[in-house]
Amino acid sequence: MKETRNLLVHNDLKVNEIYLAKCKNYKRASDKDINKYIDFDEEYIKECLNLCVDFMDSYLLTKLQMKYKDYTKIKAMKEIWDYLFDTPILKFDDFWEHDGTYLNYFKMDEETLKAKITMCSTTEKMSLFYLLIQYSDSLVEAYLEKYQYRLLSLGNLHGKRKEDHIYLQAILTKYPRLFQQDITHHII
Repeated sequence: MKETRNLLVHNDLKVNEIYLAKCKNYKRASDKDINKYIDFDEEYIKECLNLCVDFMDSYLLTKLQMKYKDYTKIKAMKEIWDYLFDTPILKFDDFWEHDGTYLNYFKMDEETLKAKITMCSTTEKMSLFYLLIQYSDSLVEAYLEKYQYRLLSLGNLHGKRKEDHIYLQAILTKYPRLFQQDITHHII
């Protein structure tokens, strides 16, 4: 397949010695076909596509699944959460119901959320609100009005706190649905 592609690109589909030498046991032509056009029809194209699909299904997909089986949405969410919040007040599993792979729902009741928010620093509140609003506007609606000026002002942040917030903005810009519920895997 690769050498037929090379014939197409570099030799107008005409068989040459390079093609015959590189193809070895898989060549579709012989010495008597040098300078003749090799078949490049619909049947050959379908055969090549089927080989590619078979390779992707049987080998590549399996290898990728094995390599990345532990890279789940929840793992990414936890790593971001733990990077931003290094306090026992804000434990990932206290906020989210999940099965290790999919996010089912936000599990904290309003009173517990309110109590945790009052114990947070300004930076933690800002990052927490920024994450929670990705999941549901209504979760932080009541608190946003009270803390809105802090959410919108990066001027009050310096050093690592500012870097953390910029990091969070970059992640959520790239993956805006990361902290949203996985509706197709929702457990009722």
